[in-house]
Amino acid sequence: MAFVGPEMDELFRVKLPGCQFLRWNPFSCDIAPRSGGKDVGIQAMLDHFGLEMKDCIAIGGDGGNDVSMIRAAGLGGWRSEEPWKKPSKRRIISLPQLKMTPLSMFFENLV
Repeated sequence: MAFVGPEMDELFRVKLPGCQFLRWNPFSCDIAPRSGGKDVGIQAMLDHFGLEMKDCIAIGGDGGNDVSMIRAAGLGGWRSEEPWKKPSKRRIISLPQLKMTPLSMFFENLV
């Protein structure tokens, strides 16, 4: 994790070419190997228990560090209403749009 603004992104990309930079707010980003991310961690856990990604629900917060797991999961929940932060995938629920339905209360209790 680096606590730096977006003006440092290009420098990191040049100095650390084997890494990906997953910005989750204007002042910080996660630094991970290009072959890693939350999706890889979830897959390792699912493999351990003999489960499949299509049966997984991933709940994301509000930043780029959640995008890979939400795209990979069978169903993704996204807590941000900001369209630039929403991962593009058909099976994604925008939790703020659900209001107070039983499904939204279920997801809110998971987070």
